[in-house]
Amino acid sequence: MAKSHFAGVIIWRTGPDGIEYLVIEYDSGDGVQIKFPGGTNNDHPGEPLFGKEGTFSREGTGETGLVIPDDLSERDVIYVSRPDPNHTKHFVIVPFERCRGELRTSPKRDGGDMLSPPFWRTAGELLVPVENGGLFWTHRKALEAAERRLSQAVRP
Repeated sequence: MAKSHFAGVIIWRTGPDGIEYLVIEYDSGDGVQIKFPGGTNNDHPGEPLFGKEGTFSREGTGETGLVIPDDLSERDVIYVSRPDPNHTKHFVIVPFERCRGELRTSPKRDGGDMLSPPFWRTAGELLVPVENGGLFWTHRKALEAAERRLSQAVRP
């Protein structure tokens, strides 16, 4: 089995209520899940994580409409999940001002999923139970890592 990866992009900004994160509602027909933009290289075997032709760039841009910086590297990775040696989940953190372009404003079909336009939420709004509109459980540890990173970097 070829090794695959998931690349999640945590885009943040300082909003009126503090740090906000860009998220998307994914509707697969079995209910809506709120997640960070991202996806796998399953349909792109051998695709690297980083660079202009990497999974972070392809998935982040495709799902948000923003051009994700192509100079992301290991220094930007804040969380890696390794539940399976053949598949890892990587999350990078990117300040909104480093992205270019315009946020997507209409729903989008992505394979079998329907994606809402991206929207901003605070960590407090995302850490409520999933059934109350909280962040999907597999993305929560990445949010916690983002909160730790940002508390050291941008908060007094």
